[in-house]
Amino acid sequence: MRFGSLSMTQEELDTFLAGTPPKPCYANVASVRRDGSPMAVPLGYLYEDGWIYFSMNPETSGTKRIRRDPRVCVTVFNDHYPVRFAII
Repeated sequence: MRFGSLSMTQEELDTFLAGTPPKPCYANVASVRRDGSPMAVPLGYLYEDGWIYFSMNPETSGTKRIRRDPRVCVTVFNDHYPVRFAII
């Protein structure tokens, strides 16, 4: 993964997304509202076998937004220095 001059190997990304040691993991998930404006919400996730899983109620506005327009941006970041992040 590359972001400007920053990069992680796939192994570093896997370790970062899984949490080391494994712990509750959170991501900021941005989706697109009907009027085209962005909407970002924090969600817990599970990273397993290269996939990120979110648990969302099928009746929430977030789920409805993603079903209507599947374009999303997922940002995962740590909560301590040095700051590390991945934009997916």
